[in-house]
Amino acid sequence: MPVLESFVEIFEVEVFQKSVRDAITGVALSNNTITRRIESMGKDLREQIYEYFRSSPYTALAIDESTDITSEAQLLVYGKFACGFRIVEELLC
Repeated sequence: MPVLESFVEIFEVEVFQKSVRDAITGVALSNNTITRRIESMGKDLREQIYEYFRSSPYTALAIDESTDITSEAQLLVYGKFACGFRIVEELLC
């Protein structure tokens, strides 16, 4: 399954990559199911980051324009905020 193979590549440099690959090869899911789950996790993570940003007493935004390999302009929005005792910087969109 191409989606699962791409997922395994994330762990390429980790010492436990073989165990991840072995666990994934035993999974019998369609690419659509996996894609939906990954999108769901991404949406949840994005919502968590936005909630941290909204609830932080100290926030900052940085907006930058970049160009991708096709010469298409891309707008980047970074948010910096306090999360507990840490300062966190995330790409918001």
